[in-house]
Amino acid sequence: MSRLASAADNAPFAAYADEQLLSIAAQYAVDKSVRFRDAAFPSTAASVGALPPSMLGRRVEWRRLGERWPGEAAAVHAERARIFANGEPSSGDAQQGEVEDCWLVSALSVAAAGAGGGVRALISAPDAGAAPALSCGGCAVNIYRDGRWRSVLIDDRVPVDAESGEPLFARQREGGGCWVALIEKAYAKLLGSYAALERGHMSEALVDLTGGAVVDLNLGGLMRRAEHSEEAEVRLWERIRRDASCGALLGCVDAVPVEEEVEAVLLGKERQGLRQNHAYSVLGAVEFLERGSGSGGEEGGLRHHRLLRLRDPWGKEKWSGDWSDGSGCWNAALRASRRVEQQDDGNGVFYMAVCDFCALFNRLYTCHPPPPPASASGSESTLSTVTMHERRVESEWSAEAGTAGGCADHTSHWRNPRWRVRLAPGASLSVMLSQQGDLLTRVEDRPTIGISLYGEKFDARRWLVERTGHWNKREVGLRFVADADDEEERSRVGEELLLVPCTHKAGVDASFALILRSEKPFELQRCD
Repeated sequence: MSRLASAADNAPFAAYADEQLLSIAAQYAVDKSVRFRDAAFPSTAASVGALPPSMLGRRVEWRRLGERWPGEAAAVHAERARIFANGEPSSGDAQQGEVEDCWLVSALSVAAAGAGGGVRALISAPDAGAAPALSCGGCAVNIYRDGRWRSVLIDDRVPVDAESGEPLFARQREGGGCWVALIEKAYAKLLGSYAALERGHMSEALVDLTGGAVVDLNLGGLMRRAEHSEEAEVRLWERIRRDASCGALLGCVDAVPVEEEVEAVLLGKERQGLRQNHAYSVLGAVEFLERGSGSGGEEGGLRHHRLLRLRDPWGKEKWSGDWSDGSGCWNAALRASRRVEQQDDGNGVFYMAVCDFCALFNRLYTCHPPPPPASASGSESTLSTVTMHERRVESEWSAEAGTAGGCADHTSHWRNPRWRVRLAPGASLSVMLSQQGDLLTRVEDRPTIGISLYGEKFDARRWLVERTGHWNKREVGLRFVADADDEEERSRVGEELLLVPCTHKAGVDASFALILRSEKPFELQRCD
């Protein structure tokens, strides 16, 4: 049994969150002075953790999000105490605070941009309704871990600057509401402190917030590669547009070793306002034709522009290149036709050409979320009419048993645990490979894992259909869509798919879970 599955070692997940919330509400109904206090994550310096340099010398105090703060207008308090100020979360709500958790805040921004009430379903409050609020001082945050939805019970006390009264960490950018701060606090409780939120994986946060498999695409310095071409840029742009239109959630980062990031800052390398190792949300893709000057390919005297819409979790527009807010690429007619306003309100949203995107980012995360879980509020907006067929299996790689075959570079690759998958015509398949283990397992202690999907023809020849890179992350994801009308693909793939999860090195012992989903029924069988 994994650490998270054990209820005997004070794991931070609440086994009966709904019942605890009802008990909290019942106590508050009897005595309005009794608000929930989470003894497991107390309002102390230890829960804040080691202060970043920007906070040195500042006095910290804890205040309840559900209570009126000193000098605060009643109307302002009423808006802040509601979990979702305007009824629904927005991608522009989340703003990063003093801790370097852009990976989480960007994932929150991306998740809020998705449809289906997914973010609303993440928070359960005992007095939830059309406008859930924090009157009794507690709520549960639902997070997807180890292939299951689990609840983290928290109170509503957050660290603020004692002088200014401003929250020190993630907060709503404007308009009230507190869902961003609540989810960040749940993460701080899971990891032991707010300081422990420094530098995580955006892809893992997207899994936590949606339960969906995340495909991690290594762009590989597309602009710097010899085979780079405008055609490759267009294919990437079309992929992003297609995935976004299908409800996928996207984010990006230029991931480099920390010493390389520091060197770039010290040498003043030109990145036109963008930071390395800083996660950005990808909110959409747009294209249009323009007469006259501008960047992009020409078609019959017109220029074809393909742009991406991104957001910086700091809530500030940093990009200063083509199609940034102050760029000469824009004119009044273009802004009006594209319904683009001057981005001077600090929401962090900006546009950039796909060629610049390829040059400045090396990782693209694409999450295909399943229907969200029903929240404890019972709100109909959190329920989906989409049915996903899901299978979950657990297994292990064992050197002793001869099942730790490693990646396809090793002749022992076919000794890994394998499964046959038969999909319905035209169906999609998403696969998540999840490492089992401790919440606090360090990245460097995780095995490097990946997934390969093969088409298996009747002559037993295997053809690679799709595969992931190999990453030392908690989860890796893969997505495949069967084209029912493509005879060449059907001939290449055959009647069945062969799924092979593996570690990169052979002989590595580790346990894992596979979660497979499709919108149509599918067959799954373990190979002997």
